[in-house]
Amino acid sequence: MVRVRLLREAGTGSSTSGVLCGYVVEGHAGYAEYGSDIVCAAVSAIAQTILFALQDTLGEDQVDCRVEKGDMRVSVALEKALEEGPKALLRAFEIGLRSIASSYPQSVRIDDTGR
Repeated sequence: MVRVRLLREAGTGSSTSGVLCGYVVEGHAGYAEYGSDIVCAAVSAIAQTILFALQDTLGEDQVDCRVEKGDMRVSVALEKALEEGPKALLRAFEIGLRSIASSYPQSVRIDDTGR
């Protein structure tokens, strides 16, 4: 199962749980064999695209990214997450992953409990 954790910080965001500042993606969907798993491919494509877009928007030095054995952690500082561009990108990540999790609940789980 792919586990997605939405990273939030207390702030002036519209969410009661805080401002979305990043995400962690871990595990494998197990929907199909390695190399043929459309769920893993979809999650990876969204996670990587948002990472690259954040780096392009803010500069690579403003985005904390750690990738290890296929797992990924991406975050930006709270003040950057409040800017319109990064805010929209992180929201797009959340919308995309929630859509995949809704379609494949046995393969993707989202944890929205914060940091």
